[in-house]
Amino acid sequence: NGNYVEKTAYFYVLALVDGEPRPAVIAMRSSNLTPARELNNLIKNLRFTDAEGSFNPAAYSAVYNLKTVGKTAGSKSWHVYKPSRVRNLDVSNKEDAGLYEIAQQLQQTVSKGAAVPKYEAPKNTGDIV
Repeated sequence: NGNYVEKTAYFYVLALVDGEPRPAVIAMRSSNLTPARELNNLIKNLRFTDAEGSFNPAAYSAVYNLKTVGKTAGSKSWHVYKPSRVRNLDVSNKEDAGLYEIAQQLQQTVSKGAAVPKYEAPKNTGDIV
């Protein structure tokens, strides 16, 4: 019927734009599925320790960086993400505590289903070649 299904990993994030946190959705598909798994591993392997022992905190307890790196194979070239963990948030720091609260609110909004990515339908150009 002409439908196309492609495996895609979506990440709801706070992107720091000019120092201001803004909610965004990052879609990783095709050659970015491996970086998506790498980012998931960074999140799953994040461990904090307190008086009661070691635990896995919320994903938004740390700051991550997504760089893009170029890849080539023969005459083809493309870019993929390269995720890394920059640092853990320090909630005793006012700025970090503010980021944590904003991220927590975004997570709650997404969990309720109130934040849903907007998809654009492909434009029908008429003839299919």
